Amino acid sequence: MASMDENERSAKRQKLCSEDGSASVEDQIFFEARLSEALPTDRAIPIEEAPQVSERIDTMLSAFVFTPPPITSTNPIPEDFILDISKYIPVGCVRIERENCDMSPEAWISCDAWHAFAHPRDVFNNKDGPFLNNALQRKLFSSPMLQNSVGIHNAGWVRMEFKTQDQYRGQVRVYILPDDVGRSVILREEKSLRKALQSLLGQLDISNDTWNGQWFHETPMVHIDASLDLRIQDRPSLFYLFNTLPSPKPNLDLVSDTYANDAMYRILNSGIEGLKTEMYSYQRRSAALMLQREANPGQIIDPRLRNLADKRGGKWYCDLDSAACLRQPRTFEAPTGGICAETMGLGKTLICLALILATRDISSQIPVEYSVGTIPIRAKTGSLLDMAAATIGRTGTPWKAELDRLEADGSDFTKCRLALKCGAGHYFLPPPLARRESRNPKIVPPRKIWLTTATIVVVPTNLVQQWLHEINKHTTGLKVLTMNDLSIPLPSSEELADYDILLFSKQRFEREATLMWETSEAARPPAPDMREHAMRRGSTTGSWIQACKDYNATIAALPGPYHSPLKDLHFKRLIVDEGHTFGNSSSSSKTEAVTVVEFLQLSARWIISGTPTQGLYGAEVSIGTSENSSSSSTPLEEDDIETSSLLAKAFPYLSNRSESDTESQASKKREAMFFKQERKDLEKLGNIATVFLKARPWANSLDDKDHASWSQHVMQPRHGRKSRGNTDCLKATLEGMIIRHRPDDVLLDIALPPLHQTIVYLEGSMQNKLSLNTFSMMVTSNAVTSERKDADYFFHPRQRKALLQLVANLRQASFFWSGFEAEHVRNTVELAKKFLEEKKVPIAPEDEVLLNEAIKAGEAVLANEISQTICKYHEMPMYIQNELPDDIRKAWALDSQPMNPTLIGATMVHSAQKFVESQLWKEDPMDGLLKAGEESMKAAFEGTSQENNPPPKKKSTKSARKKIAEGAPTLAGGVSVGDALSPRRTRSGIVRQAPSSAPSSAVLESLVSITPGNDVGATRHSPEAPKTAEVGQAAPETPSKPKSILKKSPKAVVALDPSSPLASTSIISTASTKLSYLMDKILLHQKDEKILVFYEADNVAYYIAQALECLGIKHLIYAKTLSSARRAQYVVTFNQSQVFRVLLMDVSQAAFGLDMSSASRVFFVNPVFSPQVEAQAVKRAHRIGQTKPVYVETLVLRGSIEEVIVERRKDMSSEEHNKCKSILDDEMMYDWIKNVRFQPIPGEAVFGPEQMAKLGTPQLVFGRGAGTRGSYDPDEDLVFGEGYSKAKKGKGKSRAAAKGKEKGKRPAGVAFVEEEEEAPATAPAPESTM
Repeated sequence: MASMDENERSAKRQKLCSEDGSASVEDQIFFEARLSEALPTDRAIPIEEAPQVSERIDTMLSAFVFTPPPITSTNPIPEDFILDISKYIPVGCVRIERENCDMSPEAWISCDAWHAFAHPRDVFNNKDGPFLNNALQRKLFSSPMLQNSVGIHNAGWVRMEFKTQDQYRGQVRVYILPDDVGRSVILREEKSLRKALQSLLGQLDISNDTWNGQWFHETPMVHIDASLDLRIQDRPSLFYLFNTLPSPKPNLDLVSDTYANDAMYRILNSGIEGLKTEMYSYQRRSAALMLQREANPGQIIDPRLRNLADKRGGKWYCDLDSAACLRQPRTFEAPTGGICAETMGLGKTLICLALILATRDISSQIPVEYSVGTIPIRAKTGSLLDMAAATIGRTGTPWKAELDRLEADGSDFTKCRLALKCGAGHYFLPPPLARRESRNPKIVPPRKIWLTTATIVVVPTNLVQQWLHEINKHTTGLKVLTMNDLSIPLPSSEELADYDILLFSKQRFEREATLMWETSEAARPPAPDMREHAMRRGSTTGSWIQACKDYNATIAALPGPYHSPLKDLHFKRLIVDEGHTFGNSSSSSKTEAVTVVEFLQLSARWIISGTPTQGLYGAEVSIGTSENSSSSSTPLEEDDIETSSLLAKAFPYLSNRSESDTESQASKKREAMFFKQERKDLEKLGNIATVFLKARPWANSLDDKDHASWSQHVMQPRHGRKSRGNTDCLKATLEGMIIRHRPDDVLLDIALPPLHQTIVYLEGSMQNKLSLNTFSMMVTSNAVTSERKDADYFFHPRQRKALLQLVANLRQASFFWSGFEAEHVRNTVELAKKFLEEKKVPIAPEDEVLLNEAIKAGEAVLANEISQTICKYHEMPMYIQNELPDDIRKAWALDSQPMNPTLIGATMVHSAQKFVESQLWKEDPMDGLLKAGEESMKAAFEGTSQENNPPPKKKSTKSARKKIAEGAPTLAGGVSVGDALSPRRTRSGIVRQAPSSAPSSAVLESLVSITPGNDVGATRHSPEAPKTAEVGQAAPETPSKPKSILKKSPKAVVALDPSSPLASTSIISTASTKLSYLMDKILLHQKDEKILVFYEADNVAYYIAQALECLGIKHLIYAKTLSSARRAQYVVTFNQSQVFRVLLMDVSQAAFGLDMSSASRVFFVNPVFSPQVEAQAVKRAHRIGQTKPVYVETLVLRGSIEEVIVERRKDMSSEEHNKCKSILDDEMMYDWIKNVRFQPIPGEAVFGPEQMAKLGTPQLVFGRGAGTRGSYDPDEDLVFGEGYSKAKKGKGKSRAAAKGKEKGKRPAGVAFVEEEEEAPATAPAPESTM
């Protein structure tokens, strides 16, 4: 068929746009001819023509022709874009129903083929058609779906076409002109049109079914915003995205800088000079990618853009919030830095050291924005040497290694080094812009900033020694400056520039901000106010003048503003170990650390943390292998995370939706907690991205035209009404910030030794059960007598503090308890009996049974002699098998009975050891043992007497009486929560002291050497004034400085005569099942393996330490009450010294990146409620560097609250654990405590030794060297870090040189200086190995 001319086409087009919309047979022939032209059927289609033919087929499936017209002019007119449909993006469809268009069935059916919406310029269109007639087009535009789209259609922002599917349904195809096309000829700034386009984008269905007209009512829509198509449950969580981030894949081709490329090559090929340790492949990849992000951060696609495919297969990008549609994406420069979030124990410190060492000679670079004018203009031509040196300095060209190599051959380059030093690279930092205009502006000159090769490393104070150890272990040749002492000033900027690493403790780093504030004008006292002065009685002009003079003198005496030397250097990078704390700082609330970071000039910023936020950690950690009774696989040996098996196990409620109504409510509650925790995690990540990393577009200021709100664009809709973030945006942001390997990729490179975790269920001794029953009695008696209401009920909100203390004591009782006085128990029993006899209030039968059971339990405690002895002396009782005379047994026995075995307290056992060891030079070491026992028991008795005779109560003030009145009332039933006190020693004997929320380290370091002239009276001490828990409790006298036996070096031990009764004296049992078990296990393994024992209560550590002293096993106690410096010293000592075999560690201190890989045996004295905390504690030993299988045992007392904890924590989600500040916050645990059970106790009398927990193997008391005495250095056997100042011999010799000595004239570059924490002025610093 012959082609029609232009006039004929125009006539057809005008007719199609007429009012009646009638179409003749000629019109049909016209389009059939078009179809025949597009689809020639008289010949076979060659393969090479198939794409063109396919495009022509697609053309006939639309009213538009997509072949772009030839450009005949260099200045296209605006209509060229509107008429060229190939410029538009075929995006999606709007579903239309006839009932919403007020259109007749006949008119509706007439559009059974594609008809384009006519644009005013289409009268010049010589290729597209057919078009809707004007009436139909108006009716479609009047529909609710398209009523806002008339403006953007007429403006040429969109083109549309319509086709009906049946008599009720149809669809409008939408083609959008990209914002990056035709901006010079089509205006795109109209806000009303932008809003209309945004509305249209939200209604589009981009599915192929709707585009092809094959949709039904039940066909789900596919929105541009994919989050609208997913249920909340189906949207991937932050936890899932974090654990499925792609593993690092560094690319050398992307790094154009020659020196950085070479350093990256050396990292990947294990060719780093000075690195002594062979790195694993995954470590090399992480370090290389860190360098790649520093040298070539590259461009990242704006995370707000959604990457989509149009209906012709092309890519396009959409920002729904700004209604921007683009063919080419917006990009930003990625942040030079990020978060190294490798799983704990995988060698993040080594990765950082490799990065520093590989780029040791590479200097920081002048920022592009400050590079103008850096090329010097000389008055006269400089020498070639000076110009070359200046160029090297300005460009940051590495030169140190090359000069060292040449000088090694005997050459002298002194002049070159001097020239390079003089020509060091620098630039000028312009002053900040004034916030407001001023008539007399203060002119601030530009500040000179020097380039340097140094890296700043900031670590928690207790990790300073560990970093120094790692530096010495893995590297050689690094020049390190350690700044840990708050009183030592920084060297000059010139000196700082010569170091490779500036190692700061976090406190010392923050000190720079404090110093600047303290010397700033804002911190100065305010000037005297003339009006205020005039109002004072007796004020005169002379007094006002004098006040002004005094003020000026005060100001003149103040030091000038502090200028930190750090501000004069441009550092290569900043590395913050455990830097997740930066997530707590925001743009409106900045911490001191952030203040310091903001005034630094940095090329790269890194945070090193396996857990960037509380809820973000490896999935292998979340599942907690302790859920099983035994496990022999490493936590990394799990299924591929892509299968989501780990995530399903970590969050079972997210995948299990077939639940009963009750379960569904619980699931919704857990889900709400999950979203709340996720919101917190996202907020913290946002703070890191904006405040620390300065990542764009999130760090853009409000004045920036492209400011992006993290809460709006990244926070998911489930996190708040204003949050519209999408998964793609969140994923892109995480990928641009975080470097982390998936567990399966790590396993390709490394196989950690096996990890065997076992839960050991122990049957409690009778004394354990009596202790637990005492608590059950108190809870039950209180519940019944208070009728479970009013403020005297344990579980009343006003009794929350008492209930928390009760639960803490109850958990301690699973190990050992001595905190109830006999009088407490007796009063409770009597009041319960009286309550039953009087029957003043009705008692339910079940409550009467419970109360009778409580009375029976209390009477059993009162009738038990060992229990009464424990209540009296607060000692850990031990049965000692011996052949000693009866009078000696009676003198040392807690119950004054000359039985064999003899009941002796652990303190007395150790006193006897020290006494006998001091008598070994005698022919009969037993000489004087009788008298020593009597004195020991007398001291113990005097201590309890002091406790039972408190001083008179002080007269209460009015405010004190008011405070008492507002406090919690006395508990019903005369019950007590118990007294969680550790025995503490003073010179006069054993004195009990009230507990403190943060007990002193002296509570733990209880065993101290005897002083001359007192062979028996070993003393306990407290480094701080006592804090009484109850009104009228006695306060011990101020203690003296102790001498710890824990630090004592082993001395030669004189053997006992085998015929002596002392030689066979043995410990056969203790009152604590757990302590007996630990003594057996530690003795079994301590020769071949080092042992970690995790505890929660200081009292527990105290009793274990006592037992270890009795066994002669040297140990350290890592308590939270010690200074950070001392704790760091103990980590180094434990890892490097063979003397100390056991480390007792507070489990709350186990999540700070500590390396305890020298230990291969781990014991948890009680189960940890949070599996994540437990897993982090296990990782102290099971990590890179561990060469032995690691055995972990968690001790659980049967029938106690610990059994419930173990079972409950399996079913709790991570968010539920994070929500629980204590176990009382968990409803199930709360109910168990509320309805606590009684342990079964035999009705008949039980022989004393049978009430105790027997040791597997009796242990000799004497001849172990446990009591060896003599002069010694208190810090002997401790390993000191680099530069650590050992104590001077003599009095007060356990510390470094006193602060203030020489008044700050000590050298600034001290490798490690111990820092004393604040303590009361009257309290001497404790000397302990804890």
